[in-house]
Amino acid sequence: HDGSGFAVQDDELDQDEQHVDNDGELNVGDLSRLVKMILDEYCTQDDTFKSADVNGDGELNVGDYSRLRKMILDAPVASSKAFQGAALSKGYRSAAVSLTSDDIALGAGQTKLLAVQLSNYDEEFNAVQFDIQLPKSLEIDSEATETAARTSGFGIATNGTRVILSNTRDQTISGSEGDILYLAVKADADIQLGSYEVEFDNVLLSTTESEVVRADSFYSTIMAEDLTGISSASSNFNPQSSKVYDLQGRKVNGKPQKGIYVINGKKVNIK
Repeated sequence: HDGSGFAVQDDELDQDEQHVDNDGELNVGDLSRLVKMILDEYCTQDDTFKSADVNGDGELNVGDYSRLRKMILDAPVASSKAFQGAALSKGYRSAAVSLTSDDIALGAGQTKLLAVQLSNYDEEFNAVQFDIQLPKSLEIDSEATETAARTSGFGIATNGTRVILSNTRDQTISGSEGDILYLAVKADADIQLGSYEVEFDNVLLSTTESEVVRADSFYSTIMAEDLTGISSASSNFNPQSSKVYDLQGRKVNGKPQKGIYVINGKKVNIK
């Protein structure tokens, strides 16, 4: 179950791609178009209906949605160059949006939430997908991954390399900026300490009209730290020359208040 009010089917899927929006690409645009057809009770037995009836039962419902979403997750991951070429050939415009993610620190065997933000300004979107390039020793915990306040009512599907944020109600992401989801990143017990870069690429969004638009890749830095010991430091230390994170793994900008922080890889009690 993914939080959207229905279960994700894990049975073997037909590998014939279902291009519901007829653009020849399998992505959140097809998912958005299918939701509108389900809500509009589309029943005309034409080629569009046949493409949308993914499970072949003669009805359009959340079973088709679940199956189509699984097919999008399982579609091959393209290189950034190949993705950009395909997006341009399909005429996907570059949206005036910005996706970003936080930097976090975590210790061996720990799991922390990494926030992904969307600044969408005047545009509205009902679905987002992107691919993740994770270094070895890091993985996504799909069970612990969460939606944000802006995406209440949405569901998240991920196979560890692709993420889909969508819903069955044709609702849009609320607001114009801020967090849209929290990816649970887990470090292996034997991870080497140091800095790891995570790349989020092949970013696509679906508008309220089921138009597919593309957005720039974005990056996050994950610090694998030794969090076993706690030392003390005066509150007048120089934060500009230090990397400071709170105990939730979020980067702290400026002078921290009194408390326990991760500073340059070590737990420090600021007094």
